[in-house]
Amino acid sequence: MSPTSTTEKSSTMGGIPGHDNFALLSVGSVISLQTSSDPRYPIENILDGFVKEKLISLCENSTLIKSTIKTFWITTGLAPQEFVLTFPFTLKIKKIVLWSAKVASWSIEKSVNEKPQDFEPVGDLESEDADSHLQVSTMIFPTQSLNTNTTATNAILHAKEASAYQGSGEKFIIARHLKITITKMYNEFCSVHKILASGERM
Repeated sequence: MSPTSTTEKSSTMGGIPGHDNFALLSVGSVISLQTSSDPRYPIENILDGFVKEKLISLCENSTLIKSTIKTFWITTGLAPQEFVLTFPFTLKIKKIVLWSAKVASWSIEKSVNEKPQDFEPVGDLESEDADSHLQVSTMIFPTQSLNTNTTATNAILHAKEASAYQGSGEKFIIARHLKITITKMYNEFCSVHKILASGERM
């Protein structure tokens, strides 16, 4: 499966993870392997969650809560680059979302072993270059992929809608580990800002 989608502009809000994200340090998930390291941008940044900010709406005189991206991991070499996300327990994963910049394509694999080994392919994603915007690449099960760009204005996410690729597949994948590989880049460096793995514990 190698889905590709085109990007359309929209002002609708979207792509903000809820309480069902298991790709968080706070639930015990860790990065058990990585191919790039920069102490200024540690890979744990992609698991630190979205920052909640309070904003005052002048027209409504009320407080609004917005989700923002503050931190990220940056690669230090050419593609391919990869990292392994290890959960504290086995999950039924229904959706995977990746927030990034300058990533051209991804490959996702899974493992159910206690140790991160014996990976099986899940699928591939291609992302359009978004210039100064953030890319949002989504894989939903039954197999479906979405690629969008987000404009970070005052660190607030404004998601852009995209067309969807619909294919056949399982309603979820079972995984203890996810291997996420950046197979192509639009630049010598790229960044991964956040990851969402939505589902339920086995």
